[in-house]
Amino acid sequence: MTNRIVLIVTIIILALLVLSVSLIVLIGSSHPQSPVQVTTPNENASPAEAVVLLTKAITQEPSIASTLSAPVTPTPLFSAASQTSLGATPQTPPPDETLQPSTTVSELSPSVTKDTVSSPSPDMQCKGSGSFTSSLIVEDSNTYEAPFGAELIRLAGINFDSQQIIIIPFSSYLELPVTSLNETYGISKSNLGVIYHTVYQRTTNADQRHSNASLAVNQAIEENFEISLDYYISLNQKFLQQFIEFTGPVEINNPESFSTRLYEYPAGNITVTSSNIWDYLVYNTKTSREISRLQRQDILLEALFNAIHANHSWSELEGWLQNHQGLVRTDMNTDQLVSTFCALSHINEDLHEFEQIPADYFNINPESITIIDSDPVIDFIDQRLSSIH
Repeated sequence: MTNRIVLIVTIIILALLVLSVSLIVLIGSSHPQSPVQVTTPNENASPAEAVVLLTKAITQEPSIASTLSAPVTPTPLFSAASQTSLGATPQTPPPDETLQPSTTVSELSPSVTKDTVSSPSPDMQCKGSGSFTSSLIVEDSNTYEAPFGAELIRLAGINFDSQQIIIIPFSSYLELPVTSLNETYGISKSNLGVIYHTVYQRTTNADQRHSNASLAVNQAIEENFEISLDYYISLNQKFLQQFIEFTGPVEINNPESFSTRLYEYPAGNITVTSSNIWDYLVYNTKTSREISRLQRQDILLEALFNAIHANHSWSELEGWLQNHQGLVRTDMNTDQLVSTFCALSHINEDLHEFEQIPADYFNINPESITIIDSDPVIDFIDQRLSSIH
């Protein structure tokens, strides 16, 4: 009777151990190693001897223990490329973050050959007539780094009949009084970029945030410079990155060298691609360098427009814009939007004028830029736009 009990216990122990070995071998099969030699206990072996033999068999498979104990590389919680939504509360990167420039932008790399490039007809005319004035805004979804809301603001006057275009830059740091926004948004004076950001955040209807923010920028410009804007065009941050994939990389003459947290930009000829266009467009450390940034932005915009003129036809531009309408907010209809981009891209480039308001009209402060006397600025804008209308 005693021997029978011992035999039953032995069988149970062996079954459990064999099951354990099977599970271990099954898990280890995904990590191939040297074959495991399992010694089967002799049928006359005692339970203790059987346990010892099976334990030795198990310890011959080292791969499982080594696999489970292998270190896992953690993913950084904050990186230079991380972004937050436009409506989020501005955040500050961790104070111990020390990002260094990691990439040098190549000097005038060879042009990329696109699979499909059609040459536009030299006598192609953009659809449209008359003239209008519109704001062109590139919105910023990064809310942890100033300037907030709008990184690029331009006043564009276009005359389809005379084929003339005037583009005037306005700094995101330009501080203006805006009594027209005080009652609705509680803004009496602010930087243009912050006006966009604040109105976006204080608009409760999500579908109207971008339009209200763009119209608020228009109101601030109209109120201070005695002009009337017909439209607004607000471009999502991703628009530029996808737009340059459509145009192809552009080669520009960088007016001065500078380094960001991600790239180094030497002075002279460089190539701008979808990976560095946003970094190049928005980087600025101080308001004292804002005039240089405005100049840099104009150079890049002109290169993008010229790339469309060189590589794409009206129909290709129209098709691309229609497929990317989700990245554009505007009070134009689709035909007007396409006509505007066509004009910026295909109207005689000799009639394109990028006009910067003279720097000595402004006071450059640490946190903002203010106008010394508004009259010369008003006269400057009026003289430029009078040739359009």
